[in-house]
Amino acid sequence: MIFKDYYRSKFQTDLAKFAEHIPDEHKHHSDKNVVTVQPWTLSRESNHIDTMNSDDVMNFALSLFFVVLVDEVMYTYYPERYGGFQKATMLPKYVGNCFSMCHIHMHPKSIFDDIRQHGHWRASDWIIRLRDAIPSMREECDYLIDSHAPEIGKDEFWNRCVDEFPMQYR
Repeated sequence: MIFKDYYRSKFQTDLAKFAEHIPDEHKHHSDKNVVTVQPWTLSRESNHIDTMNSDDVMNFALSLFFVVLVDEVMYTYYPERYGGFQKATMLPKYVGNCFSMCHIHMHPKSIFDDIRQHGHWRASDWIIRLRDAIPSMREECDYLIDSHAPEIGKDEFWNRCVDEFPMQYR
């Protein structure tokens, strides 16, 4: 399944199923309505990812990367708009592991490293899949901005997102 189809049809369901496996004390760190994902929940030590097929895992990682990136770009560059945007979108957060790092937001590029520990893909696979997903990510980003923060320029926002992509993915 291509990224666009997965993101629009399966990501929210897979995220909800994934969140069911996270213990309650780790599931919501800053807001009880927003799912918090931590590196350990994506790692080999956890069984959460192993319940998905290989292609869905890659699309799940790309989708999670995308939504966390959009949330963090909004928070970082548009703090005056973040409260309303966050309340409307309820995008998941990616934070460090407890006990000392669970209130530190992690860069979404770490999602790829954490999931890649499962050993199913090479780094080159991620590069190809992310590059293929970028047009769909841009389209979805434009939709989120139009819907929830239309006063922000879509090109400016997207360029800030691209600036945060790992260098090898640009």
